[in-house]
Amino acid sequence: MDHVDFGSLDSSCDSELLIDGGNQNMTEEDVLFDTIVGALENVLMDEDFNDMQSSFCFKHCGVFEDTEESKLVYTSLFSEYTELIEGYIIERLTSEVPSFTMDAFGSMLGERQDEITGDVFDMLMSFTDFSEFKDLMLSYKSQAEGSGLKGLVDIVSKENFASTPAAGLGMAGLSIEPQTKGKTFDPLSPASREAKDAGVSP
Repeated sequence: MDHVDFGSLDSSCDSELLIDGGNQNMTEEDVLFDTIVGALENVLMDEDFNDMQSSFCFKHCGVFEDTEESKLVYTSLFSEYTELIEGYIIERLTSEVPSFTMDAFGSMLGERQDEITGDVFDMLMSFTDFSEFKDLMLSYKSQAEGSGLKGLVDIVSKENFASTPAAGLGMAGLSIEPQTKGKTFDPLSPASREAKDAGVSP
């Protein structure tokens, strides 16, 4: 799949369309762009999309470190994330906007970045810009650590990394399910667990 660099493409427009109901002249491109952005906003509110993105990020965020170094596994995960998110978005947009193509949208977005909401822009940049992707993964790692999931994230990430072939670090090695090999993750803190056990014990 060819990926679009949204920040470097030029906008083009061949014809104009007068939209009734106001004093504003809008081009066909304006209408198409607004329709696509609206569809993208719907994607952001879609539970399946959010579950898919969160599942991937929590599964792999443990290998990321807040340093200047970019490990080879980061690049491999970025490629996998891009295929996952971009594929979902293209499938949704082509079904909701019959005239949609990613290349045409990329061309329009090159000069219209200030016309989209921050959330939509951040989502697009997460699979087109590596530094944005890394920031996203570090954000998920911070959330995991803050919610007491750090131990589980570390276990899952180490298993994913260990299962990745040393030569190439291809996507096949990154598709294992997050398991703790017989260990049960307890979301309660030690103090909460002790209090709960005391309440139910004879």
